[in-house]
Amino acid sequence: MQTLRVCGLILAGGKARRFGGDKRFASLGGEALINHGIRALQPQVEELILSCNDTIPGWEDLVHLADQRAQEGPLLGIAEGLAYALDEGFDWLLTAPADSPFLPADLRKRLVGFDPVITFAESGGQVHPVFGAWPTMLTPALFAEIAKGERKIDRAATAISQVKTFEWETRDGDPFFNVNRAEDLKVAEARL
Repeated sequence: MQTLRVCGLILAGGKARRFGGDKRFASLGGEALINHGIRALQPQVEELILSCNDTIPGWEDLVHLADQRAQEGPLLGIAEGLAYALDEGFDWLLTAPADSPFLPADLRKRLVGFDPVITFAESGGQVHPVFGAWPTMLTPALFAEIAKGERKIDRAATAISQVKTFEWETRDGDPFFNVNRAEDLKVAEARL
């Protein structure tokens, strides 16, 4: 059976306006918030890359892709990650945001498949398009959608591919909880 090569991408280029500062480095459990997601995704992929405009301390050895238009949303970061993964010979790109400290250890196992369709995470009846698996063969089609002006992940995905979702249980807390505001950081701290 063929082994699929998967590249992981942490989206860390947002402005964090609702948080009121650079939440990537906000302390959670005594360390930077972004470190939780990096450590959770890195063992699930053959290579992990970051979409951001600066170097993340402690992770200088990872490829950092510039996200010059982060204010336009994460879709552009995903497209750049897809282009990198395709150029490097990966079959899939697995994406997650930098502000999600409870990323499940089975993200790759559940989202990446042999059918070349985009798959998004779902929990509590809500689809989370920023947590997704993208076949790298869709790179040109995604850039074509962006060229048309599309900036929404879910709309771009359905325009270029069949889209599936995989649902996670939330009984012990939502694994896709993300820190958008300062009060969310307090909730995450209590959950740790």
